[in-house]
Amino acid sequence: MKKIWAFLKKYKKTTIFVIIIVILGIWYYHSTHIVTATTYVVKSATVGTVETTVSGTGQIASSQELPIYPQVSGTVVSVNVKDGDHVTKGQVLATLDSTNAYYSLENAKISVEKLETSNPISNSSDQDAVTNAQASVSQTYQSAFNTISSAYNDMGPIITSLNDIFYNEKTSPYFTDTNVAQNYGSAALQYKETAGVLLDQTTAEYTAFRQIYLATALTSTTSINSSLNQELTIAQDLSNTIKDAAVAVNYIVSQTSQSARTSAMTTDQNDLTGWLSTISSDNSSLTNAENSIQSNNQSLTQAQANLSADQTTNNPLDLQSAELALQQAQTTYNNYTVTAPFDGTIGNVVLQPGDNAGASTAIGTLVTNQYISTIVLNEVDVAKVAVGQPVNITFNALPNITATGTVIEVDTVGTVSSGVVSYNVQISINTTDPQIKIGMSVNANIITAEAANVVVVPNAAVKTLGGRSYVMIPVGTVTPTAVVAGTTGTGGYGSLGGSSGSGRRYGGGFGSTTTAVSSSTGAGTYASSTRSFANGTSTSSRTGIGSSSSTINGGTVSTVSIKFVQVGLSDNTNTQILNGLNPGDLVVTQTITGTAPKATTSGSILSSLTGGTRVTGSGGGFTGGSAGGARTGGATSAVTPAR
Repeated sequence: MKKIWAFLKKYKKTTIFVIIIVILGIWYYHSTHIVTATTYVVKSATVGTVETTVSGTGQIASSQELPIYPQVSGTVVSVNVKDGDHVTKGQVLATLDSTNAYYSLENAKISVEKLETSNPISNSSDQDAVTNAQASVSQTYQSAFNTISSAYNDMGPIITSLNDIFYNEKTSPYFTDTNVAQNYGSAALQYKETAGVLLDQTTAEYTAFRQIYLATALTSTTSINSSLNQELTIAQDLSNTIKDAAVAVNYIVSQTSQSARTSAMTTDQNDLTGWLSTISSDNSSLTNAENSIQSNNQSLTQAQANLSADQTTNNPLDLQSAELALQQAQTTYNNYTVTAPFDGTIGNVVLQPGDNAGASTAIGTLVTNQYISTIVLNEVDVAKVAVGQPVNITFNALPNITATGTVIEVDTVGTVSSGVVSYNVQISINTTDPQIKIGMSVNANIITAEAANVVVVPNAAVKTLGGRSYVMIPVGTVTPTAVVAGTTGTGGYGSLGGSSGSGRRYGGGFGSTTTAVSSSTGAGTYASSTRSFANGTSTSSRTGIGSSSSTINGGTVSTVSIKFVQVGLSDNTNTQILNGLNPGDLVVTQTITGTAPKATTSGSILSSLTGGTRVTGSGGGFTGGSAGGARTGGATSAVTPAR
């Protein structure tokens, strides 16, 4: 190393000169032999779907989860369920030893009976009054049940016919909104709209009442009372609807000349009059039934009170106290049987027969069959989320399962932590699969917007300039990297020809040969070939060697231009093109910049014979012809025959 430094110091000028020469040589070589080459990778625009999503993570939970505790203490006698069992509301889950509770209940019953029978009945007429009152109440409910059925059957056809008048233009053509507004003025239209609103309300009430009516049982006084009350309201609303409809129809008829009145007008007037009479009668019957039930129930209550006073000379409060004690004893006894408070799946069942259980010992945990998950979003993402949006859900523990869900709740008030605002979003999981368990981690993708069957390009193809979006498209020939069926390629041999020449075996020189091939792999079609000989010219042709069909689906190109487009939605992969491109159009998705040797031009031995220069794609060859070549979808080349 020291010798090298000593040499450099001794021949300093020479060393500097050599270094300069080397640098200049490298610069000259790069400037004359190396050029920067830019290649653009292109792909086709396609038809696809673009989804914008908001993502978050969470865990599976049940929409309702409740530990089941017995309300009393005791020894477990039976456990009727196991982990994973589906139970219904009221189903027995477990029983505790109720022996002592049973004895207390029986003693309470005896106490009540003793108070009720301590004195004989002193007035048999009171007992008869109770019996008669009970019979009257039963008969009243029977009559009310029949009245409910009759009124229900009357109202259905009337409501249907009213809807035909209002909404079926074939039934009452004069009563359409357009005809009423044009022919009878705003007052008539107002009358119709008022009646129409009440008709829609009454129709909805009647439809909702159907299930209640069908569930009404003759033996259930509660269901009869409920049905009677609701049907009376519907009947009153229907009566008002008919009256308002009659006002509208009669007004229109009054504004119509006698000669212009239609049969539909007359029919509607008559029907409305008859319907009003029918519903008025039903209203009266329903009101009378309701009043009769109230009156007869009051009579029964009074008769029972009189009978109770005759049955005992003890303080009435003693009997009431005994009856209350009986109710409490019954409730306590019932609590030794543990039942499900709602439908669901039972889990965490750990008790066994013989174990002691109490108010702090859970029989198990009951969860509903509806699973949910809560994810946390920031204020930017939550602004895009709304109730009802679909959700795609994946599970860390179940890679082969993708579930669907729906957003059911979005926090309206956020939580602030360290200056960051977050919001809870609750998702209902719609997919039922036994592999999905409570507590599993989920990845939720909420679909906030979607565009299906639209033109899309890779995101890398879209750029912006001055606030406008654009893509680069190829100019000139594309070197394909992928093709699909669709376009027929052509190709073939050109002609060979030349004039006679002495000393040659055939007496003539070769002309030129031109060959064209398509961009796909495979032979093209041969064109004709001509050769000249000493005493004449021979011509031959070959065709039909083969053809290929191809459409460029991607490739590279060296020259591009800008095309402005209108964009829509964009996801992690693609961007929607609203305007400016069609499916199949090529766009630049990648730019590759590198270096390459600079092309040079040099004369060849063959070209010196004619003074020509052999350049790819240009004329040249022997006297008597020229050589040229074309290659569809690929590089241009010349083919020169051997001498």
